[in-house]
Amino acid sequence: MPSVKKIIIKETEKEIRKLLKVKVSNSFIGQRLRVLLILIQNEEIGISKEELAKLVGLDPNSIQNWRKLYSNTGIEGLMKHKKTAFKPSVFNAIEHQKLQTKRNVLIMDFKTMLSLKLGLKKKLTKF
Repeated sequence: MPSVKKIIIKETEKEIRKLLKVKVSNSFIGQRLRVLLILIQNEEIGISKEELAKLVGLDPNSIQNWRKLYSNTGIEGLMKHKKTAFKPSVFNAIEHQKLQTKRNVLIMDFKTMLSLKLGLKKKLTKF
């Protein structure tokens, strides 16, 4: 059975629910607040990171990181989302422009090919 780490949550369930309503547009913060809400609801008996991860559909390591973040920095630290959802591009602006141009040419070529195919199909169906 996974070990249960009990965390003392300073905020009330009502406060967390109120924050959830306000922060619902930011899904990353919303997930963290939902985890905190479940931790509050299971404060007496505790809940393992594995059980919590299954409940919310997240990786247990994320749960562990968020619990540690909350323990060290409180709700303020938990509600800060510093990570980006993507890696920085390996292309510079000029390379991006060249790729975009090439993509646009390919799209136009494809559309031209489709219109030729449809025109040819119409001509063949007339015979």
